[in-house]
Amino acid sequence: MMESGKRLRALRRENNMTQAQLAEKLGVTEFTVCRYENGRIAMPIEAIKKAAAVFDACPAYFIGGVDCKVLADQDLMAVFLRAEKLDAAKRTLIKQTVKAMLDCMGAEK
Repeated sequence: MMESGKRLRALRRENNMTQAQLAEKLGVTEFTVCRYENGRIAMPIEAIKKAAAVFDACPAYFIGGVDCKVLADQDLMAVFLRAEKLDAAKRTLIKQTVKAMLDCMGAEK
């Protein structure tokens, strides 16, 4: 909970954004953004998704333990966002396919 708030605050400040401006983009109140940033309440998944979109970050960045901040390749991000809208079985197939392709190309895990 604290980690996501700290990361949210850091990104907001890096982007010279006020809590009020961020609140508007997230569809919440300024008070709610303050509570997220101070770790008083956890960011719900919808807020995490919206924050990720606002800052071009991967949602896992806000959860912590994953140090991905930005997926720089916007075309790749668009592909994954399309895939995210599919049902679970199709998403599983896409994950398996992408993992197999990366393995064949020798990409590190």
